[in-house]
Amino acid sequence: MAAPPPIALDDLDREELLQLVRAKLSYGLRPADLWRVRWDVLARKALDARQRELEAFTAYVAACAPVEISSLSSTFVDPYAIREARRVEQERADRVAKRIESARDRAWAALEASYGRTAA
Repeated sequence: MAAPPPIALDDLDREELLQLVRAKLSYGLRPADLWRVRWDVLARKALDARQRELEAFTAYVAACAPVEISSLSSTFVDPYAIREARRVEQERADRVAKRIESARDRAWAALEASYGRTAA
């Protein structure tokens, strides 16, 4: 059984500390409590990041819709440049979401290990 990575109160960021205060723990802080707070915050951030990625994907799909050529003749808008910008934005949002989801998964594994059990 793997030992959880060490965590201390100093390791928590502002959001995690606020979550800890909201939890109103009346007993001593165990590593499992700190990992739980970190996991809660990261789970919320992962949901928010996926929502932003979905919005970016929706904007990209909308930019891929057929464009009426007559509407472009009077403007300087390049529909292909818009599509490319939306695609790049969606890919960036996807990378951010994956990074946060990986951190969330690592926090969950540490939380499980702090209780002496793992999913494996």
